[in-house]
Amino acid sequence: MQDLTYFLPIYGIVAARIFLIGLLYLIPFWVAAGRGHPHKTPILILNLLLGWTVFGWIGALIWAFVRPASEARIHDLAASPPR
Repeated sequence: MQDLTYFLPIYGIVAARIFLIGLLYLIPFWVAAGRGHPHKTPILILNLLLGWTVFGWIGALIWAFVRPASEARIHDLAASPPR
């Protein structure tokens, strides 16, 4: 019977890669959460369900960077000079 301690470093490397891939996979959610996006939960759901298609991941990433229209309008009104 072979000593199993030989495989422990390999399992550690595999576990580290899986963890890193998981973090990279969730980048759209981390961006949305970091920007305080009001739709971060739907972005997470889209990412988890359709992120594997690459199109879903890119869509979730774009959505995470886009500011909602109502928030953009309020910001534009606040920045405009009074008339």
